[in-house]
Amino acid sequence: MRKIAPLGVLVGALLCSFAVPADAAAGQKYCVAVTSADKQNTVMTCDSRQNSPKLKAASASAAAAATLLMTWYDNWHYNTDNGWINWYGYAGTCDSSGYVVDLDATNFTAWRNRISSFEVHGSCGYTVAYVQDHNPNSSSNGYKGDTWYVDDEFNDRINRFRVRTFN
Repeated sequence: MRKIAPLGVLVGALLCSFAVPADAAAGQKYCVAVTSADKQNTVMTCDSRQNSPKLKAASASAAAAATLLMTWYDNWHYNTDNGWINWYGYAGTCDSSGYVVDLDATNFTAWRNRISSFEVHGSCGYTVAYVQDHNPNSSSNGYKGDTWYVDDEFNDRINRFRVRTFN
C-alpha cells in the first residue's frame, strides 16, 4: 500500500525551502565595502560575525588606502544588532561630486530595502537616498549629517545613495 504524506507535512517542507535566502543574507550581516578611485566599482566583504578575522582584515586594508565615507545600519539609532556596512572610497573623502552607490541585484543584494539609519564621515555631510537603484529621478530624500532614522517613507526602502560635501 502506498502512503501519502499529510498536507501539513508538505506545506511545512515547502515553507522550510524559503529559509535559504535568509541564510544567504545572514552571511552579509556585517560588511566592508570599498569603491574604486574612478568611482565605478564597489567591492564588498561580508561575514555573519561582527569581529571576524575576515572583516578585520578587510577593514584594515580599506582604512590603510581608502577613506571611510558612511556607515549604514539595519536598525534605527545606529543599532548594530542586525548588521552594518562601512563604506570606503579610494578617491578620498567627499567633494562636491561625491560618491554614488546602487544597492541592486548584483551589488549589496542583501542590503536592498534594509537601511534604517546611517552615519557620514570625513567631509561627507549631505546624503540623498533613493527608493530605486540606478534611477536618480526616483523618490528621494536629502539628509544633513548623521541620520538616526531615515523616516517612515524611506525606512527599509533605500536602494541608492549619493553622498557629497554639505556645501
